[in-house]
Amino acid sequence: MKSPILFYDGYCALCNFFVRFLLKFDSKQLFFYAALDSEIAQNTLQTFHIDPSIDSIIFYDGTKIYTHHEAVFKILRLLPYPIKTLLIFNLLPNILNKKLYQFIAKKRYSVFGKYESCPLPPIKNRKQFLH
Repeated sequence: MKSPILFYDGYCALCNFFVRFLLKFDSKQLFFYAALDSEIAQNTLQTFHIDPSIDSIIFYDGTKIYTHHEAVFKILRLLPYPIKTLLIFNLLPNILNKKLYQFIAKKRYSVFGKYESCPLPPIKNRKQFLH
C-alpha cells in the first residue's frame, strides 16, 4: 500500500484540529496531509473523478478514495489504541453517521471558525505535508 493521504480543508478550524489530533496519535507517521486546494489534491481528485468542491475530508489509502464519515472511519482503523476505540461510532446506522457528518460539515465554519490562510504545520511534521 502506498502512503495514505488525508486531503482536508486547510481554512477550516475543525479540519485543522483533526489533522493536529492525527499528528499527535500517528506515532508511526503513517499519513501524509494536503490541503484540498493543493496541486496534489486537485490532481488526485481529477484522477478519481471527484468534484473538487466536495464538502468533505478525503482519504486516499493508496488505491481507493474515501469521503465523509467513511474517510474518518478508515483513518481511525489505522490509528493505535485507545484512539481506535472511537470506531464504536461505526456501529451506528450508516445513515445516521452520514447525516451527522453532513450536519457538522455544513456548520463547521459557523461553529468552529475559518482561518484567513492555511496554518503552517508543526516543524517536526512538515515532511508529512504535501503541496
